[in-house]
Amino acid sequence: MRERDRISLREFREAHAAQEAAIQAERLLHGRDPEIVNHVEDPTLTELEALVTGERETEWFLIYNPWFYEHPYNAKLLTDYVTRNGRSHSITRELLESAAKRMQRFGFLKERSVPQPPVIQTTPAPSPTEISTTVVTAQPNAETFAGWDIATGQPREFSRFEVDRMSGDEYARTFRLNRSGMLLAGKRLR
Repeated sequence: MRERDRISLREFREAHAAQEAAIQAERLLHGRDPEIVNHVEDPTLTELEALVTGERETEWFLIYNPWFYEHPYNAKLLTDYVTRNGRSHSITRELLESAAKRMQRFGFLKERSVPQPPVIQTTPAPSPTEISTTVVTAQPNAETFAGWDIATGQPREFSRFEVDRMSGDEYARTFRLNRSGMLLAGKRLR
């Protein structure tokens, strides 16, 4: 078989499959479905009993098929299908499952929309140079503390931020506190 023959055979098969799918889809939506689940109707059921049984089976269908989206459009499709195929007095979970899966396969059912994650606007993180500039630059009305620079030994002003970030040892050396000079609750420590 030549390549040209293979291509034409494949195209023929694809066209035939598409045509069959279209016929099945048309039957599913508008005609009687020959592939409907075969089950025996109970002739002893009254109309009220059939209605109650149908509601119960529908509830079971929804419980066992969480993928099915309970949308009015989907409910109308299934109701029309059951009515058109003469099964409105003998609704079973299997019938609904079969019909819903076939309708889903052909893309007739509405799907749940996936919620979009909320858009969170963030500000870019400051670069390390901006952080160090922010620490060094003090605002004119910011609270400052007079102390001694540990590295140079010279007097210097320290911001509230710098003081808050100091360890206890750094704080004691910066402000030249020694154990004999500290006060605790008004009493001098030794």
